[in-house]
Amino acid sequence: QLDAQLSAGGASQLTLAGNAPLGAVGALNLKLSGKLDAALANSILEARGQRAEGALSVDATVTGNPRSPEIGGTIDLAQGDLRDYTQGVHLSGITAHLVGSQGTLRIASLVAHASPGQLSMTGTIGVLQPKLPIDLQLTAQNAQPIASDILTAILNADLKVKGTLRERIDVSGTVDLKRTVIGIPNGLPPDVAVLDVRRPGQAQPPPAESKLLIALDINLHAPRDLLVQGRGLNAELGGDVHFGGSTDDLLASGSFDLI
Repeated sequence: QLDAQLSAGGASQLTLAGNAPLGAVGALNLKLSGKLDAALANSILEARGQRAEGALSVDATVTGNPRSPEIGGTIDLAQGDLRDYTQGVHLSGITAHLVGSQGTLRIASLVAHASPGQLSMTGTIGVLQPKLPIDLQLTAQNAQPIASDILTAILNADLKVKGTLRERIDVSGTVDLKRTVIGIPNGLPPDVAVLDVRRPGQAQPPPAESKLLIALDINLHAPRDLLVQGRGLNAELGGDVHFGGSTDDLLASGSFDLI
C-alpha cells in the first residue's frame, strides 16, 4: 500500500495513494491528485533561456497490469505563461484541459494568448501507444507568437499535424501573414566546421538512428506587409509560397514580389 505526499514551495501539493504490487503479479490501483506549480521546472528551463509559470491541477489514476498500465484522469492548466527569450516567443494566459484514457492523452482544449491575438489547439497524443501517434489541430487568430530583433510576425493559421513522433509527421494547412518584419542583423556568427576524424584501425561508427521525418504541405499567404529592414535596407514584399517535401529536402514554389 502506498500513501505518499509531496510538498514543494507551498503551491505544489501532490498525493499518491493506493495499491501497487511489488512483483509482476497483481494489479495497480493508484490515484494521483493535487496541484503543481509549473515554475518548479524553471531551474532546468532557465539554463536554455526559457521560463514557465502556471498552476497544474492533477486528478489521475493508474490501474491494470504493471507492465502495461492504464492511465486515466484529467490535468488542468490555469494562468500559464511560457517565454523563450532566445527565440522571442511569449505565450500568456494559457488554459488547458487534458483527458487521459487507454494510453491516449486528449487535448480537449488549449488556448494561449499571443498578443494581440490567440492560439488554440485540440487533438490527441498516444503517450502509451507504440510509435507515439499524434493528431493535432492548431489555429491562430491575429496572433503574434514571436517577436525579436530578427523576426516579428502577426498571423492567422490553420494547421494539422498528424503521424507518429518516432517515424513521420505530416504538417499541412495554411498560414496567412498579416504583418511580418524581418530584421537584418549587424553581424552573423562564424560557421564552425565539424571534421569527421577517423584514426587508422579504428572501427567504423555505428549507423545513425533513423530520425523523425517531417513532411510539409503548407501554403504561405502574404499579400503585403512582409518587411525586410536593417543595414540601410527598407523593403516591402508580398506574394504566395507553397512549402512541400520535408524538412530534410524542402521544396518551395511561388514567389515574393518587391512592392
